Amino acid sequence: MLSEIKTKEVILFPDAGKFALWASKIQDLPKSNFYEVSDLLHSKSTEEEKRKDFDIADYCLRVYLNEIYSVVFDLIKNSNIHEGHASK
Repeated sequence: MLSEIKTKEVILFPDAGKFALWASKIQDLPKSNFYEVSDLLHSKSTEEEKRKDFDIADYCLRVYLNEIYSVVFDLIKNSNIHEGHASK
């Protein structure tokens, strides 16, 4: 199953609450690859995010949605819409 990445360097980004589990599992992976388990999500996550097993996609979505909200709020703020009524 891992033949496509044979001899490649692989960085694994486990869910926020699963760092220790993944770090222990890399011992069972083929030695032809170099594996590194990143602790980025583990070290930067809150306890709640760890309980919910946030993964890298959750953080990407959060950043993406925050950017969209920011753009939408700027559009609303700079539009001619006031108090729920469009000005003519």
